[in-house]
Amino acid sequence: MFEAAADGTVIVDAYEGAYPFRKHAQFETAYKTVRRDMARYSAVPDKYRKHVSVGFGIWMDMGWRTYGWNRDDFEKNYFLPDEFEYSVFSGLDVTDQYVWIYTEVPRWWTRNKLPPAYRRALKNARRPHVIDDSEVGKRAIKGAPVDAGPVAAKQPGYSDEATFGDLKDKYTFIADLPKVWKFRTDPKKQGVKGQWFATDLDLEGWRDMEIGKFWDEQGVQYTGDAWYRLTWDTPAADITQGAKLVLWFGAVDETARVWVNGVEVGEHDIGGDAGWDKRFPIDVSGVLKPGETNVIAVLVGNAGLAGGIWKSVKLAVAK
Repeated sequence: MFEAAADGTVIVDAYEGAYPFRKHAQFETAYKTVRRDMARYSAVPDKYRKHVSVGFGIWMDMGWRTYGWNRDDFEKNYFLPDEFEYSVFSGLDVTDQYVWIYTEVPRWWTRNKLPPAYRRALKNARRPHVIDDSEVGKRAIKGAPVDAGPVAAKQPGYSDEATFGDLKDKYTFIADLPKVWKFRTDPKKQGVKGQWFATDLDLEGWRDMEIGKFWDEQGVQYTGDAWYRLTWDTPAADITQGAKLVLWFGAVDETARVWVNGVEVGEHDIGGDAGWDKRFPIDVSGVLKPGETNVIAVLVGNAGLAGGIWKSVKLAVAK
């Protein structure tokens, strides 16, 4: 598209990753990602920079399937009216031109389920504001973490039975991988070059992160690359010589590259966000050693909401 674009053509990236943003700094980071960082992936970076325009989407009733949409008790909604106002202001302050508002329950045209406070907030968003992120997101949504987006366990087909049940005729499941891994974001994409998959890597600065949950659920509001690492005393298993040994990932949002004991063993990428909820196998035959200590590293790429290894991971052998 950029290669064919004529002078005056504007291609708007209407960034959906901004749906849950409450902070001005989040919009600034996303703007730099689209305007600057993404140009490196274009075959015609100069034309990319010339024609791309950054816009933002904001989801006013963000996560309503989980939290509901309450017209009377705003504390139950993802955005309080003043938070929504500040979010729209921040988007307008940073965008090249457009900010678009998405809703599923409230109807702007008919005002159905649309409290006046949110209409006023949208109108007031064009007024000057003091940029202050320090007070944003301090209150907790009832039943959800601060600044939470989607909840993994609430997604359709989340259970192990729904995810892996039809594989039992073809695979013997040996073990579930532990829930707690080490985690580190990689906004500058340094991890591959820095060999963050190496078995002897110093993990200073890495934090604990659970699989089976989105990283957003665990306080990491982030889009981009991030790494998971696990040092695992793998249980012994009686495996027939030549049998196929597989790591089954229930789902990763959105893409994944996998290393075992420093060796890259496979990847999952079926085109952008199309694979965010799809299970996938990684053949680890001859690399992962049952009965020994193994190091597993996963590079996760996420360009939208949520992010992470959000379902369980299982070790299996083909029958």
